[in-house]
Amino acid sequence: MPKPTANPFPCTECGYDLRAATGEVCPECGCEITRRTYSRSSVEQDQSATAVEAFGETRKGVDWTLVVWLGCVAVPIVGQLAWVVLALVSGWRTLALRRLLKTQFLEGFKQHKFIAAWPSTMNAELGVALFGGLFTIVGSMNEMHPVVIAMLVLVRIAWLGLVSINNFSAATLALASSAKLGGDPPHPSFRYIHLAIFGAPILATPYFLLGVIDNVVKVPGWISTPLILFFVIACIFGIAGVIMIHTALEQASDALVESQRRHSRKAKRNGAGSGESSNQAAKPNFKPNSKPYSKQEIFPDPPPADGDGDVIPFEDDSPGPSRS
Repeated sequence: MPKPTANPFPCTECGYDLRAATGEVCPECGCEITRRTYSRSSVEQDQSATAVEAFGETRKGVDWTLVVWLGCVAVPIVGQLAWVVLALVSGWRTLALRRLLKTQFLEGFKQHKFIAAWPSTMNAELGVALFGGLFTIVGSMNEMHPVVIAMLVLVRIAWLGLVSINNFSAATLALASSAKLGGDPPHPSFRYIHLAIFGAPILATPYFLLGVIDNVVKVPGWISTPLILFFVIACIFGIAGVIMIHTALEQASDALVESQRRHSRKAKRNGAGSGESSNQAAKPNFKPNSKPYSKQEIFPDPPPADGDGDVIPFEDDSPGPSRS
């Protein structure tokens, strides 16, 4: 049984890396090398492996946005650190998207508007996140003016909006690629994924604005309480959206891996079929009605000589008295 391997030119028997092999057999186990199979699928294997890794990194970037929807940004002291962490998360998400772009996997999904605009909106998210992170660090060292606080809150709201757009782009890619590659159909609840993704920042916006207004005038409880309730509902929506995106990206990764396995099996069968055809061509072509030669016909036993039938097996020919 072939050993598991991660190299793009594995031997079908032992998994040895055949990229440096120059002969027609594997230097490790002696198995015949079907180079046509490897040369045809090596590029697709490299791209598929890199795309799967990029999907995993994108999924981690989406998961880290739970820092917002778990309510960490609402905690007075921890919230400042949370916004700085989220700025670093945007950098991670940008690198994951750039790695996915290098595989050219997105080229087949440019008909989707969100996917086509994904690189631009991701760069915008990174820029706003870096500005907001630096603004948060500087502002935490000094007492900020209400105008500065208002500007910082607006930057954070814009950041949440860009995160939601990019998360929806990731979900769109995951669902489209899973359907194209023949993956598992999504759960019926996925039809509401856009409501969960975009509903979260919309419901959270009044709560963030409440912090700005509260620095100017005292907001009564009958106004602040519903806004806090809206933020709690926004967190529930945000958590649900992240879970659905995570699941969709996992299904897309599984569909991509399974598609590559099917392609590899098909290539191996094609290579084996060509080998069998050559072996059949090398065999002699016998006529259907011809009688096969037998050993008896080619080398018949000679007739027995006179007296051969009187010989008793194992009889002692030496002279002497007979044994009783």
